[in-house]
Amino acid sequence: MAYLLPGMLIMNVMYSLNNVMRATGYPKQAMITMFIGAGCNVVLAPIFIFVLDLVSRGRQLPQTYR
Repeated sequence: MAYLLPGMLIMNVMYSLNNVMRATGYPKQAMITMFIGAGCNVVLAPIFIFVLDLVSRGRQLPQTYR
């Protein structure tokens, strides 16, 4: 829970800013930033879960801080 709450604030701000980018006429940049976040999640999740042996925390960390 300690990892989840700060990440929820950051994630909420990032999604809001992404929607602002779409609304102002930059959908391509909004799409690219979402792909970057998803790519970071794909790379960081296995590192946190398997390499650093953070099983339950390793699932939370990359998803909250993308």
